Amino acid sequence: MNAAFHFLEVLVISVAALVALTLVLIVIVVHLPGSPLRQLLAALAKRIGATAAVALLAGPLEPIPGIDAVYDVAGLVFLAIYWTSLVKDIANALRPRAASPSDPRPRLPQLARDEELAPASQDRRPAS
Repeated sequence: MNAAFHFLEVLVISVAALVALTLVLIVIVVHLPGSPLRQLLAALAKRIGATAAVALLAGPLEPIPGIDAVYDVAGLVFLAIYWTSLVKDIANALRPRAASPSDPRPRLPQLARDEELAPASQDRRPAS
């Protein structure tokens, strides 16, 4: 009996470690600029959210006769179409793109040289 509990303890610790590692990798991927993995993660999260929303709406609609059957079929069709569009999103994420700058922030214009910043009233003619 003690060996079984030890096995369960090791199993729970292993699962917790894998979940922690997965969360760390997700955080790392989210902070990568323009990464295809980031785009895939966003597409997957949207689909999981839509599936959860359909499941949450199904509960209150179950007791209503007729609407529950229509909602079951409509929800199934919507989710099937939405999840199959994941293939298109994967293809878009993996498509090669033109090289982009590593810093996505807009560049500020270069500051003018000192002589261009001098007041207009100042005489710039060389001394003779």
